[in-house]
Amino acid sequence: MSFNDIKGQEIAIRYLKKVLEKDSLPPTFIFSGMRGTGRLLTAKTFAKALNCLEEEFDSCDKCKNCVAIDQNVHPNVNVIGIKEGSLGINDIRSISDFSFIPINGKYKVNIIDNADTGTQEAFNSMLKYFEEPPDRTVNILIAENAGMIPDTVRSRAVELKFKPLSIGIVKEILVSRGIDGDTAELLSHISKGSLERAQFYLKEKVLHDRKYFIQGFLEFLKDERPVALVIAQWKSFYRDSFERGSVDFLLESISDIIQDILLVNCTKDTEHIVNIDFLGYFADRFFTFPREKLERIFDILNVGKKSLLTNTNPMYIMFNVVFKIREVVK
Repeated sequence: MSFNDIKGQEIAIRYLKKVLEKDSLPPTFIFSGMRGTGRLLTAKTFAKALNCLEEEFDSCDKCKNCVAIDQNVHPNVNVIGIKEGSLGINDIRSISDFSFIPINGKYKVNIIDNADTGTQEAFNSMLKYFEEPPDRTVNILIAENAGMIPDTVRSRAVELKFKPLSIGIVKEILVSRGIDGDTAELLSHISKGSLERAQFYLKEKVLHDRKYFIQGFLEFLKDERPVALVIAQWKSFYRDSFERGSVDFLLESISDIIQDILLVNCTKDTEHIVNIDFLGYFADRFFTFPREKLERIFDILNVGKKSLLTNTNPMYIMFNVVFKIREVVK
């Protein structure tokens, strides 16, 4: 895949092409933004462009270097996938040991995915490496939240921000992958600009469970479904797993529902509706739902999201949110 095949990130691609043409490469980049927007794809394409044997400022996808990088077997490119809190001394050693003279006179490229989940201690031990990077070595840190990367590293890096993909681009990509038009239209809204999220909803029964989840919560808002039944439904939806990531996704999903109702009630804006398949239901049953109640629910959800950043038990946060929303709607 060449730069021209990457959709929706024109500003980042333009900058990368410019530094290639001027041969003025910063030693460290940060590719920041939500998952599923092309950060890792762009990083690997940039690595191919730096090592391509045919194209001067892009990747050809045909030469032996480009093919090897696509297959994750090229000795010049080191991709590290970091799980939460697990950037340790072995990862650091693999980065520093890797950065010797590149093969074929090209560039060594370190791509560190989920770099914002690394520990402070790990970054501190890498500081000298970032202060004095080896020649012809490029580091790309991929992060959802660049603010979680220590300032000592960020100050030495060029940050490129990846924006959410547009509804039209998500739909175009999904259709090109064989997804039917109606499903692609729905996914282009509920994915909120992330192809990774769209792929999640394509898993078996997830779209069906999502619809059941939204229907149940809307009945809860209308005081037509008891708390116990709502919690049981959510436990089923998340396979009895109320871990931090699951609760964060749940709170975000509820926020999307509340925002959709506000958009329908207050602005008549349907273009930015996330749950587009419930548009008619929102208009029919929630057109007169009190705005002040919706705003209070938003506040409850925001407090819940902030609590997730602490060590508070995620299940406790979820129960607390449910009962506080119940107090608002009853």
